[in-house]
Amino acid sequence: MGLLAAAVARHGNAGLVALATRSPRKQQLAREFGADVVLGDATQVVGPALELTDGIGFDVIIETAGGSPTAGLAGTATMEAAVLAVRRGGRIAVVSVLPARAELPTGRMRDKALTLIHPRSGAGYYAATTSVFEHSLALAARGTVDLERLVTHRLSGLQALPAALTITRDKLVSGAINPAQVTLP
Repeated sequence: MGLLAAAVARHGNAGLVALATRSPRKQQLAREFGADVVLGDATQVVGPALELTDGIGFDVIIETAGGSPTAGLAGTATMEAAVLAVRRGGRIAVVSVLPARAELPTGRMRDKALTLIHPRSGAGYYAATTSVFEHSLALAARGTVDLERLVTHRLSGLQALPAALTITRDKLVSGAINPAQVTLP
């Protein structure tokens, strides 16, 4: 999701595009997908964000890694890093699937007057006449974004579902970039 966000940002004429990931494979692909700067995991984002922006912070952060650690996601650590790395009055787009009652640094969010948005694929969130989803599909259809490079594990048949879940849950160990793809007969 983060690589696609970088590609959409780059092709949407964003200024500085930075991508943070703990995955060596995603770090390798990040520049090819449009990132100007590649940062490490959430613990390595705040310092470089402030250095790159003369102490101000990023205008917009698209948070894609948060969610249940039992599903191989980062919990709320990436959201907390986003709050520290975004500028006062900035926006955080929460694309990740945080728990319904996630503990967030709401005091700091209020102090920084942040806007928290949770984009959806419907029109009006990207442009009045097209949706983010349609825009992303158009980039892929034109060959601007190569989605095939994001598929690292292909399995076949219902019997492969447990293996696909294991690969997806522990992407770092399996070397997966995104969820394993399973083709059903």
